[in-house]
Formats: sequence, C-alpha cells, structure tokens
Amino acid sequence: MPNCCCVPGCRSGYKGTTKKVSLFSLPLDKELREKWKRAIPRQESGGFNFDSKYTRVCAHHFHASDIVTAYDISINGVVVSLEREKPTLKADAVPRIFKGLPSCRTRKPRTRSPRERPREPSPCSDRTGAVSANDDLALTSDTVEINRTDAACQTDLVVDSAGCDEVRRLQCKLRATKQLLRQCQRKLAEYRKQRLR
Repeated sequence: MPNCCCVPGCRSGYKGTTKKVSLFSLPLDKELREKWKRAIPRQESGGFNFDSKYTRVCAHHFHASDIVTAYDISINGVVVSLEREKPTLKADAVPRIFKGLPSCRTRKPRTRSPRERPREPSPCSDRTGAVSANDDLALTSDTVEINRTDAACQTDLVVDSAGCDEVRRLQCKLRATKQLLRQCQRKLAEYRKQRLR
C-alpha cells in the first residue's frame, strides 16, 4: 500500500504530486497516538483506520519546531549539526496545522426541533460578555437567524492551545447568547398570542 498523508484534502504522497515531503507514522505511545487521533479531522470509516501500519501524516501538518532535521553532536565541547537523511519528530509532537479542509469532510451538527432540545445550563463562569434577559431586545422571527459553521470548514485553520482556549470561551459565550435568544423568542411568541386575543 502506498504511503500517503491521511489528512483530508492533503495530497502529499499521492501520484501526480511532484513535491517531496516527509511522512510520519502515528506514534506507538497510546496516549500520544490518541492525541493525534483527536487532532486529525478525520473519522475512521470505510477502509480507513488510524491503527493501520500504512497511516501517515505529512510534515505540512506540524509546526517547524516539532520537526528535527539535524543531529546535534558535541565533539570536544563544540556542538556540530549534521543534517539527517530523514527528518523525524520530537517526542511530544502533535499535528496542528490543517489548511483548506473541504466542507464535504466535515460533519454537520445534528439539529432538533426547539421542543426536543433540552435546556443548556451555562457552564461559563465568566459572564462579562453575556446579555441579561432584562435588556430590551427587539427580535422578530424574520430577523433572527442562527448560523452554524463547523470550525473545520474554515480555511487556513491553525490549532494551538491558545486558540483552543479562545474557541472554548467563544463557544461558551455563543451558548449563553443562544439560550437568551430562545428565551426572547418564547417571550415574543407569548406577546403575539396575547395581542391576537
């Protein structure tokens, strides 16, 4: 079986690609292997399995600081750097760069009707950006639209720990805003019912 990058949309290692790029096997360490599986935006399905000995990830998905391209050898107190024939990864390296993912490779969130949707308690401790329910909001069903965009659809997505914290904070803020929006929509519906009587 040929060695190709398993990241969706990446053509490294496929026929027709002329640019040579290093391909790395998934680590044997179970904990680090699980980190790789969570980081790579692909599901095991059909003929694809992360546990296959042929599964590879190319160097394009790692930060340059994670790739070791030279041996650093100390000879009589002088550090000499010799270029490696094949680059390798640092022990804790995890793929984090996923550019230009196609939208067909992302899962759409399952939607429920408003009556089936359970209430979401806000897990946020930081309420500074939240809007209180007492604020005057002029909302109509015609002007309210909730767009759901999977982050994996965005192009040039670079995931790092600081970005993950920011994403979590924004997701929390979005949940609180959606909850407030549902409350306002219910109040608006009740108000309309009362006006029609």
